[in-house]
Amino acid sequence: MTLRKLLSSRKIRIAAFTIAGLTLLFYFLLLRPGIRLYRDIQVAMTQAKEMKSAVNDQHLGQIKTQLNGLDATLDQLQKDIQSFSFVRFVPHLKFYYQDSERILAAGKHGLAAAHILIDGLEPFASVLGLSEDVEDVSAQEKIAQLAQVAPSLLPSVEAAQNELNFALAEIEQLRPQIYPQEIKGIAIRSELTRLKENLPQLQSQLGDIKPLLQELPSLMGVTFTRNYLILFQNDMELRPTGGFITAYAIAQMENGKFSIIASDDIYSLDNESTFLSIPEPILYHLKVSGFFMRDTNFSPDFKKSMQDFQFYYDRIGNIPIDGIVALDTHFVEALLKLSGPISVPGYSLDFGGFPNLPESCKAGGGEFTAENVICRLELYAQKVYLRFGDRKAILGELMGKMVDWALNTPSEQWPELIKLAGGQLGEKHLLIYLHNEKAQGLAEKYNWAGRIQETSEHSDYLHINQANLAGLKSDMYMRRNVKYQVDAAEDGTLTAKLTLTMRNTGAYDGWLNSTARNYLRIYVPLGSELIAHSGGEYLQPQVFEDLGKTVLSNFVLTRPLSESILAFEYKLPFKFEPGQGFDTNQYELLIQKQPGLDAPEYEVGVGDYKALFSLTSDKLVVVEL
Repeated sequence: MTLRKLLSSRKIRIAAFTIAGLTLLFYFLLLRPGIRLYRDIQVAMTQAKEMKSAVNDQHLGQIKTQLNGLDATLDQLQKDIQSFSFVRFVPHLKFYYQDSERILAAGKHGLAAAHILIDGLEPFASVLGLSEDVEDVSAQEKIAQLAQVAPSLLPSVEAAQNELNFALAEIEQLRPQIYPQEIKGIAIRSELTRLKENLPQLQSQLGDIKPLLQELPSLMGVTFTRNYLILFQNDMELRPTGGFITAYAIAQMENGKFSIIASDDIYSLDNESTFLSIPEPILYHLKVSGFFMRDTNFSPDFKKSMQDFQFYYDRIGNIPIDGIVALDTHFVEALLKLSGPISVPGYSLDFGGFPNLPESCKAGGGEFTAENVICRLELYAQKVYLRFGDRKAILGELMGKMVDWALNTPSEQWPELIKLAGGQLGEKHLLIYLHNEKAQGLAEKYNWAGRIQETSEHSDYLHINQANLAGLKSDMYMRRNVKYQVDAAEDGTLTAKLTLTMRNTGAYDGWLNSTARNYLRIYVPLGSELIAHSGGEYLQPQVFEDLGKTVLSNFVLTRPLSESILAFEYKLPFKFEPGQGFDTNQYELLIQKQPGLDAPEYEVGVGDYKALFSLTSDKLVVVEL
């Protein structure tokens, strides 16, 4: 049969038309809508990135433009999805269609929440620094304006929160586990999982804004003048809440305006007064006659330490205070990196020609820089003004200058300043204790208050806390490594082995570094039983209860250019028995970092699981056993 005859066959023509029809049907029903859907998803992702950039830039006009663009894109995506509505009747495929509808619905509620917030903020755009065409003002003035208008933002926050409630109800029904890890370079499963995890957090954070807006006028002295004590903790002489309390300043808030009304050496305030009974380690190792104000930050729980500090302050201070903020040398260094060199009248010596000093200490002329500040603070206190009664007053003066810079910084540096403060709070170089219960509650919720946290009865816990007692400024040279291994026996018994290595990397100089003398407390789950130990100056470690934990303590001497190793083995107070109090096969360990420390190195092992990391903030380790 010839080709012409073959094509003229009726059956062949019908088959050809059928194939052509199915091809066109596939194109119009699946391929074309699929291409359009993929394209519009890419557009939405690009717009979302641009939205994030606009938010970071704090440009209200750009944010509104991006929101309108996302509105249009979501409308188009909804049409794209409806092109596949026939799959709602197809087994298995219907679940994907249902999820796509939920994501779109959640997106619309999320955009509605954003519109509500933007519309609520718009009348205050100038005050909040969100308008692009307003005259630039200092942070000081902006904070004062914000304190006045904060309560006016509450209705918008509440309405936006309601929209997020609807979005959350949609997102909670998603099933990330049914999706592939990636399609066309787009991470599907991980993004859906992240969405389910992050939206409740966003909802919670928006809820937290409401009490903050309510309390902001009171906190910032709009109704009554407020005074806050700022403490400088020198982490080169490490103490339980971050460092030896060296200097103080009192910041006053009046109608949102911030000013330093006093600053000085802590010894001028302390005045050798003593009211509380002296802790045994301080009595024994410091050889002092009483428990002085400068040593009251001896509890690892910052709130408890500050309550002890204020017990003294209320009896010897002459300015009532409404809270305490503590910072350490890491915060000072970070702020100086942002501000640049700072001059302090009366402290402008140029150490460039001084012998036997680190090069970083010599640089900078007569100004304080991020590189030279730590060394120079010690030089002024220990060498230059050693004979003066207020030899450490430089810290108060420097703190005042840094606060003055922060409050008068131009608006283009606000995002960096806010990011710096957030990072320092997270790393515990900046700690907060407030008398206002709602504000204190928020500080504790976001782990800015230096609290020793409670854990569940089936969770592991570790906090290593050290106090430099008569070891000069040896913590400038100390390096710490922690190895923690947990193993489960057949009956579910969990045994922990902790090894702490402390290295004194500096040579003896008699004024900064000598033998490091550290009182060590290790906080573990309440009811843990010590099995074995080695190292330390105490023949038998002390075991006691504090802050809802079992504590293992010892005293450690680490000589210059040497190391000390301590080891503890103990049985945890719970067994690993899935189904007996355990919802999953997960083991959880919360490690809390000591304030003031930079980033000690950790090696954590749980069975065959291993993890190495620098502990820059509190860390939750979760392992499937």
